[in-house]
Amino acid sequence: MGLVDNFKDLFKLADAVNNLDLYKKLTELQTRAMELEEENRTLKDEIRTIREQQDISGRMIVNDNSYYVDDGKQLDGPFCMRCWDADRKLIRERKGATPGTHFCLNCRLTK
Repeated sequence: MGLVDNFKDLFKLADAVNNLDLYKKLTELQTRAMELEEENRTLKDEIRTIREQQDISGRMIVNDNSYYVDDGKQLDGPFCMRCWDADRKLIRERKGATPGTHFCLNCRLTK
């Protein structure tokens, strides 16, 4: 039985005994429980993001002022060093007009 089902049952009981104060308290409790569930979901998302970033950081290789991610088979990249170092955003760089150059559309850094 889930949290919502439990509250439905409790609200039915509060209705049956015709206790308005109990009903109000249950409403407050339900609101707080829903807030805690949302906070828990947010924290789990943050933990997942941090773990993903740690995994990526452990597989990064620097080459020509850019990051490349080693997936065990090949290098993926180039990715902007500034965007990753400052914002933890893995932004793929674009090839520049001059051979061997590249730039980041996100931060406009040219290399």
